[in-house]
Amino acid sequence: MFIRYENLNKTLKYQLFEDENENPTLVDVKFKPVSAEKTKITWYVHTPKLSVWRRVENFWTEDRFAENINKSMVNLKNSLGNKVEKDNQMAAIKYDSLMVENEEDKLLLGINVSTANKKDALYKNIVMNYNKVYNFVSMDLGKKDDEFGYPVLMTDGDNYKDKEVSYFLGIPLSKKIGVSDNNFNFRSVNPSQNYVIYYKGSYEGRIRAIQQLIQKAKKDEMRFGDIRQTFIERPMEGQDVNLKLSLSVYK
Repeated sequence: MFIRYENLNKTLKYQLFEDENENPTLVDVKFKPVSAEKTKITWYVHTPKLSVWRRVENFWTEDRFAENINKSMVNLKNSLGNKVEKDNQMAAIKYDSLMVENEEDKLLLGINVSTANKKDALYKNIVMNYNKVYNFVSMDLGKKDDEFGYPVLMTDGDNYKDKEVSYFLGIPLSKKIGVSDNNFNFRSVNPSQNYVIYYKGSYEGRIRAIQQLIQKAKKDEMRFGDIRQTFIERPMEGQDVNLKLSLSVYK
């Protein structure tokens, strides 16, 4: 398949050559913005002139072609979904304000960790394990940054007081894929209602923001579950963090 013409954000023209047929199938794709979030995509498929019997046979080719288009659109949606989510999150950031959000389900690929809850040791451990997961997803699995979401650390809501912390650190992917390394596993995150605060500062300073979320849940007579720490910026040793803190709540 060859791209023969492009009019940015409006039109693409393809030529599809199959087998030894010198007459290509012509495909025109038109893009029309419907709203800020939606684009209407129209496909025009022109098959080459053929004998009557070959035309009948060509219907099968068209069916296969249409099926491939549908599969391609699903893959495109999956690939762009995480990038769109990242852009939306960046646009919605309002630091130190408590908000209520409904979060959709996620699929995370990452690792389970238990470590000492000491000021510097905990954050160093998180940075180390983030690098492990990021390198595995980007290098071993060959995923580009636009193909996955912000890294998420999941742990008990109030375990910041414990001497040892257990957490799961993962990166959102669009779908499950085969993973040969037993150190990494998938975790599904169910849809939930969350109390949310965006926080920027030292990693230890996040505790005050978490306490605000828990106090709000108790005041509203809500039970709470995991705290999710979404790293808006890559965690790096010796640097402040940029976090979205989400406490899942329910009656």
